[in-house]
Amino acid sequence: MRYAKQHLFRYQGYVGAYLVIGGVDFYGPHLYSCSAWGSTGMDPFTADGSGSLAALGVLERHFKVDMTEDEAIALVKNALIAGMHSDLSSGNSLRLCVIRKEGARELERIIPDFCQPSVKDQSYRHPNKTSTVLKSKEFKFEVVEAMEVESK
Repeated sequence: MRYAKQHLFRYQGYVGAYLVIGGVDFYGPHLYSCSAWGSTGMDPFTADGSGSLAALGVLERHFKVDMTEDEAIALVKNALIAGMHSDLSSGNSLRLCVIRKEGARELERIIPDFCQPSVKDQSYRHPNKTSTVLKSKEFKFEVVEAMEVESK
């Protein structure tokens, strides 16, 4: 976190990186948010990006200090899905990762229902010449032969 903070502070916002950094050391688990200007904050939960307002709404409402791992995973899933649902730029799938002192473990990839491709009810192919032409106009073009151009 310190390396990212110092690097971003050096460029004063000209490097467009907003980071959420999490990890575990001998003091315990930590979660930091780091802005493009290098300012950081240590929070029990955080969200960043285009869908972060909706995600933070879910996190603020349902976060508890002593949650079990399964409760925390369910909360993060719901927060990410809320962020994706409120912002079309968030992509169509999410991956969760649990970070422990022993290492990280990736969980399943989730594609929410609203991101699934919809099934078309009918074909949208139409035979040629089925549309009515309301107005047409013809243009005649004259073919001009190429000219030699002298360069100075």
